[in-house]
Amino acid sequence: MSFWIYENQSYAVNIVLVVIGAGLILGGLWVYRGRQVDAAHDAFSAALREYRAPIVAAMEETTDSPVGEPTFSTTEERYQTAIISFAEVASNYDGYEAGRQALYYKALCHAELDELEMAVEALKEVRSGNRTLVYYLATRTLGALQITRGDYESASELYRALLSDQDMPLSKDQILYDLASAEEKAGNLVDAWKYYQQIQKEYPNSPMKSDAERRSDLLEYLLDM
Repeated sequence: MSFWIYENQSYAVNIVLVVIGAGLILGGLWVYRGRQVDAAHDAFSAALREYRAPIVAAMEETTDSPVGEPTFSTTEERYQTAIISFAEVASNYDGYEAGRQALYYKALCHAELDELEMAVEALKEVRSGNRTLVYYLATRTLGALQITRGDYESASELYRALLSDQDMPLSKDQILYDLASAEEKAGNLVDAWKYYQQIQKEYPNSPMKSDAERRSDLLEYLLDM
């Protein structure tokens, strides 16, 4: 091996330089990526502060709000401002988890302003990425918006997909209740009754159990069971 290196010194040096260069490039990319993650997190946190900012009367001084924190005169102003900030984070940090989270909260703002179509569009975009927590949150929220829009079938499909996903991190009893509610609103009373019954049997300690019992009893009366 030492003889080969001696006979091919220039070639060996080139190999070493290439390896060192590749290492420097990869190291630089890793540092850049880390800095971008931090910047994305900071930008998202700033937008989130706007989303959660208190509402105060116009031109009113308040001692309850921390110095430097945003305040708004109306909820509409707060959500409209947050939409702009979340959209900027989503655009600047596309491909980062903070960018997807910003897109999810942008959808929530649109929903609060009754801009349902824009909210649905943003949630669908969130769901086009990897199945991290924000994917599942967006799916459940999209189901709720579909119910608001009267599209009960689409809502039920979303909830069934969540329940069949073995990696789904959300509480299955709550998703099951969402599904039962969607079926009930759609007029599928027998299916709704079955799902309410399933909650009572499979999740006896669920916070949804009492509501499930109440809805189940009502459906039994309506169905003359």
